[in-house]
Amino acid sequence: MIKIVVAAHGNFAKSLVETVVLIAGKQENIYAISNEKNDSLIQLQNKIQTLLSEIIDDDGVLILTDMIGSSLNNASCKMFNIFNNVEIISGVNLPMLLSAMFASKTIKNVLQLSENVFAESQKSMVSVRKALSDKNDI
Repeated sequence: MIKIVVAAHGNFAKSLVETVVLIAGKQENIYAISNEKNDSLIQLQNKIQTLLSEIIDDDGVLILTDMIGSSLNNASCKMFNIFNNVEIISGVNLPMLLSAMFASKTIKNVLQLSENVFAESQKSMVSVRKALSDKNDI
């Protein structure tokens, strides 16, 4: 099964994973990585590489980072040079993680999973006022 790693600042990654567990129960393929206040880019790369070395298999790993250009995102991008089956999507949120978790149960190709999750995640952003006013509900 494709592994999913959430890499985000502070407690965000851990909180997202805990929320998925609250909603869907314990998941064996989801992991969280956070940065400490003084982590350097090299330290973050080592954290991510160590985790991936422990969990990666032929199915691959999808890394979901909180923000493009962040230290965690940049450190994750270094994994492209080390591992073959790694994909990264930036902008992680709860609907994205849930989508990745559910889709990883049936999709066996990490690139296909990444493309599916990206497409589904774009649909999760909604202007509620506009959506309600379009339906004449406000």
